[in-house]
Parts: sequence; C-alpha cells; structure tokens
Amino acid sequence: MGVGANLPFALAPGMGLNAFLVYQIILGHHIPWQQALGMTFLSAALSVLLSLSKFRGKMIFTFA
Repeated sequence: MGVGANLPFALAPGMGLNAFLVYQIILGHHIPWQQALGMTFLSAALSVLLSLSKFRGKMIFTFA
C-alpha cells in the first residue's frame, strides 16, 4: 500500500502493532503465532463491519 500510494510514511504508525503482536502477545503470553494472527484477523473483520455500519458513528459520538 505504501509503495502503490507513494506514501510509505502513512504506514509507519501501524508498524508498532507488529512489535506489540510479537513481543507482548506471542512471546509474553506464550500464544501460538497462528492464534495471534487469527485474533488479528478477527479484530480487522470487526473493524470493517463497524465501519460499514452506522453503529461506528454512534459509538464515536457517544464516547467523544
């Protein structure tokens, strides 16, 4: 995505999540990497579903 959009710096904030996943979840809690990637997939799917629904907007304005 960074190469295609010619904005590699836009991906830099997300790189910290890689370190969190490896050091805290996989190594820290001794969770298998397959399970950790599954959790990542489920959280991304939930994020997409919330973004496509009107619930995300209601949730943002409720907690903001």
